[in-house]
Amino acid sequence: MPTNSATTTPASKTTSSTPGSTTDQYVFIDYGAKLIRDLLGNYEVSSRPVRNQSMTVNVTFDVVAYQLLSFAEKEQILTLNVWMRIYWRDELLTWDPNDYDGIKDIHIMPDRIWIPDLTLYNSVNDQKNAEDTFSKLSATVQSNGAVGWLTPALVVTFCKVDVSYFPFDQQFCPLIFGSWTYDQSGIDVYSVADIGNTAQFEENGEWDLVEMPAKRTVTYYKSLDASYPTVTFTVHIRRRPLFYGYNLILPCILLTMLGILVFYLPAESGEKVSLAVTVLLALSVFQLLVADTIPPTSLSVPIMGAFFTATIILLSVTTFMTIIVLDCHFNGEHARPVPHCLRVLVLIYMAKIVGLRATTKRFLDSLKDQKYDVIALENVSSLNGDRHGTKKEKVENGDILQRSNGRQSSVDVKEDGKIHSRLTLVELLQEIRAIRTAFVDQQKGTDSVENVKKEWQLLALVIDRFLLVSFLIIVIVLSVVVYLQPIISPQTSDI
Repeated sequence: MPTNSATTTPASKTTSSTPGSTTDQYVFIDYGAKLIRDLLGNYEVSSRPVRNQSMTVNVTFDVVAYQLLSFAEKEQILTLNVWMRIYWRDELLTWDPNDYDGIKDIHIMPDRIWIPDLTLYNSVNDQKNAEDTFSKLSATVQSNGAVGWLTPALVVTFCKVDVSYFPFDQQFCPLIFGSWTYDQSGIDVYSVADIGNTAQFEENGEWDLVEMPAKRTVTYYKSLDASYPTVTFTVHIRRRPLFYGYNLILPCILLTMLGILVFYLPAESGEKVSLAVTVLLALSVFQLLVADTIPPTSLSVPIMGAFFTATIILLSVTTFMTIIVLDCHFNGEHARPVPHCLRVLVLIYMAKIVGLRATTKRFLDSLKDQKYDVIALENVSSLNGDRHGTKKEKVENGDILQRSNGRQSSVDVKEDGKIHSRLTLVELLQEIRAIRTAFVDQQKGTDSVENVKKEWQLLALVIDRFLLVSFLIIVIVLSVVVYLQPIISPQTSDI
């Protein structure tokens, strides 16, 4: 505020005559000190500055946000450095500037004049009392009684933290100012404007100051039978998510993608389950970091915590499904054919979804050309020991029946002396036929076993690709829903 004060002014010139000499004397008057003595001579600092005690002192003030020092989210305490600009009219501090050499305003320490007991209602400063929030700097008093007190203040206030949208959250911290002693009939408070001043705010690395609207309220206390006016400045701050996005969100998404790639890893590698478990443990560590960052509360679940929990559940299901896929892959070792319903579901319908229908169709067509025998699969292990079981001999009444090249001959043992040599030849031919039959059956069973193994492996491949596509879609949808929620449903203040 402008200052136009004269502290020392030449007032008059006098001439003194003494025998033998003449001396000119100048008398200097300190009008500033004289004004203060005249104003504060009978001034009472504890009494409201009105000539009629039934009158109300109107106090108007403004808050200039300068710096956000800290925001302890776990303790829910906000520390701000602000400049307070408080204005009121003191009817006992008026004068005529012409009587004091044109002095229009003076500076007086606040402990020498009446100061409104403006108090921060929700202060949690353990170093100062609520009434000692403001610094004891001098106030400016104008000749018409208008008093302006500009003072810095360290504001330490309680701020209820809502972590629902963490790390894209916004916090609304109220600064409630009002008179602690006087009700509305003694002091009435108003804000200079509908919004606080944020032009001088120093940039903070974690929080952006969006705005600081002001709202005047009058609360009636039935127990006191009095109304107390207050002015609430709501500090609207928005978190900068870059730090959390770079250090938590991005690694989490990458780990989730890496976990989904478990379905792309070949089953023959033998590392599918170990990779899934490793990624699951890594995400659990990241969740501990998130839990250590946000305040412990059961009122709401932060979207980042929900995302981490969902991805951990997803990777747990991934590990479970990987075990099932591995079981399908190696199930052909037992030579059990694929059930018809499973073949139709996986190798036809699911294969169409993941783009493997052409591969499965070629395989199924080859099976039609080389249809494996279930009985051969069951007897493949006993073919080597039962070669002679296929040999057929029939000797009836001394006759040997032999079928060779479509002809049947009967040999009488008694009449022909060369019966033993011919019998040996027949047995040799039958043995060759039995060996050939056993070889064909064994080859048929071996081909059937290989086809069963290939079908189970193809079944596992289709399931792997289907799970890869499904889980990828789930992760993308989950990420979009979670991280676009602050845009779709923005956070609002309930103050």
